[in-house]
Amino acid sequence: MNSQLKILLLKALKFVVILAILDLGLGMAVRMLFFTQSSGKFYRMNRTFHKAKADVFIFGSSRSNHHYHPEVLNKELGLTSYNVGAQGQQILFQTTVQKIILERIHPKLLVLDVSPDWMYKSSEANDNLSELRPFYFGYPDIIGPVLSVQSHIQKLWLHSIAYQYNSTIVHIIYYRLKPQLDVDGYVPLLHFMSPQDFQEQRKADSIRFSGMKPKSFDTVYENALKRFLQNALSLKIKVVMVYSPDYWGAKTEGNPSAEKINKIGRAFDIPVIDYTEDPFFRSHPGFFNDIHHLNDDGAREFSKQIAQKLKAYL
Repeated sequence: MNSQLKILLLKALKFVVILAILDLGLGMAVRMLFFTQSSGKFYRMNRTFHKAKADVFIFGSSRSNHHYHPEVLNKELGLTSYNVGAQGQQILFQTTVQKIILERIHPKLLVLDVSPDWMYKSSEANDNLSELRPFYFGYPDIIGPVLSVQSHIQKLWLHSIAYQYNSTIVHIIYYRLKPQLDVDGYVPLLHFMSPQDFQEQRKADSIRFSGMKPKSFDTVYENALKRFLQNALSLKIKVVMVYSPDYWGAKTEGNPSAEKINKIGRAFDIPVIDYTEDPFFRSHPGFFNDIHHLNDDGAREFSKQIAQKLKAYL
């Protein structure tokens, strides 16, 4: 080996070492900030994985996060409950979170708030799985395979501590300056949808979905839903699936994705409760923050109603 090649290799080695030191230093600093948060979605995820204990856990997307009020459920059911709903997250994320929770605690009941379109392919849902990255080091065998849905080289990138936390800095700063209220994971929405809000949001939704290509199913999501149900039933934990209220747009009837969800529910003998087009809530726009989410008043009313139905399964 000539001297020039040795010098080149030595420089390359030094460069790699410097990168590793920078990655370790920056990554550990951000990690320390990350796990001292006291507000926001990552704080709730950390609490969910490591501390939350309850008889009833509620899973789902933002609709779950804003629709199920633990204080109301606790009073009506005579049990403790915890809301682990997360904005923008679908069944693959929920099954991952469930598996981590069930390693630590075995609740009496799991409520899975499902959305009618969950079985369709979604690049957005796959992209949102990146929110699991900061917790990879604690659960590599559970989270690693899920993140590989985004890219097969994810495991290589996840060796970088800085990479695990590089998308959390803005979130950490924002919620330190503006803490977010939550009640055992539930985040209340306080806006009352006006007729003008409804018209504007309906128009925006119509534009957003117009001209979209026909949707196709994703077997990864179908298998994730089956695992969610099987994980619970194998531990003798009851499960109920719920489509919570929606003011406009969402429906299960005639929706192939919802039909697939319902078919899977029947195969596992899981109750499915459908509020998507419930006439009571659709006749009370004052219960909605926007066309797809209940406000705090609506969440309290819905939590009372759903609690009565859940009692039958407990």
